[in-house]
Amino acid sequence: KKKGNTLAWLWLTDNPDHNPTGDFFLDGTDVAAEADGPGFTFTGLSLTHPELLAAFPAAKLPPSPVPRQAMCIRRSKAVPL
Repeated sequence: KKKGNTLAWLWLTDNPDHNPTGDFFLDGTDVAAEADGPGFTFTGLSLTHPELLAAFPAAKLPPSPVPRQAMCIRRSKAVPL
């Protein structure tokens, strides 16, 4: 992973009662699939580079696949609110 090569910034929040384990974890500001410590819930807000969006069909998508793809290729960061 190159520095400055982030394709998505996600805004995360504390977990609500209906999602106690959260959607994503943080390793510093890097988004991770798992980590020691609590998870966070994706707010649905993200800043996404067009390069990441090019991997998806030109259609309506639910909010989760794009940030999950960025996490899988280790090119996403997050801001906990």
